[in-house]
Amino acid sequence: MSKNSADGLSPITMLRQRVTHLEDQAKRERAEAPADRALTAAYAVGAVALLLSLALPWVREGGGVWFSEEGVVSAKPLEGYATGWLLFGGALGEGRWLFALAFAMLLLLLGFSLACLLAPSKGALVTTAVVAFVTPGLYLVAWLPSLSDDSVFAGSGVFVMVVACMVIGLSASGEAEGRR
Repeated sequence: MSKNSADGLSPITMLRQRVTHLEDQAKRERAEAPADRALTAAYAVGAVALLLSLALPWVREGGGVWFSEEGVVSAKPLEGYATGWLLFGGALGEGRWLFALAFAMLLLLLGFSLACLLAPSKGALVTTAVVAFVTPGLYLVAWLPSLSDDSVFAGSGVFVMVVACMVIGLSASGEAEGRR
């Protein structure tokens, strides 16, 4: 057998080392695959939930349940509702800039979530985490002046948005910490 003059190793030994290295690399990638799939699912589900939350009622008036003295449960009539898109249009039309900023942050978060899904970078992950945690707080601040009316309630779209923001934010912050 001939020896490699540079390393003093035979070609067979070099091939064995290369195969061992490739097998180790395949094992590492296989071990990391479930975590990568979970992150991909979190970004995809979060982005879809954010988009769908805008089609759900964000503001509803009336509704709810009540019990009669005989123990019969009844639903109160729903007098009206507005989806996230209607609320966004109304905020822009009436100059409610805090609501408009909150919606812009929501759409920005949707874009960053998709960016993290396709090609995550450290900067995109950190920005996504920050925007995901700030957006629900910004909505709360924008909503505070209208909380005094007893007949107006937050609809399901708001709650879906908050959960989607938390899923995206926790995924992005966890992945950003893993990249240190």
